[in-house]
Amino acid sequence: MKTFRVVELNAEQATEAEHTVRAATPEAAVQQALGIEVVRGSSKTIRPVARVYWQDTPAQTNMVRLYPRIGTGRREEA
Repeated sequence: MKTFRVVELNAEQATEAEHTVRAATPEAAVQQALGIEVVRGSSKTIRPVARVYWQDTPAQTNMVRLYPRIGTGRREEA
């Protein structure tokens, strides 16, 4: 398991929320942090919901933008 930094990209918020989680993949990290299913690729019209950062080595930081899976939305508030 790796440590991922999930940055939530919510147009409704003035600031970006960050979450640090341990997961197997960036997609699993977003699922844990935000409660939504995501994919790495999407159409040009869909905005990303998160940026996920992780380090494989101390000198290398990786980042991927993740998009909502078609047919799913943000987590439902109770």
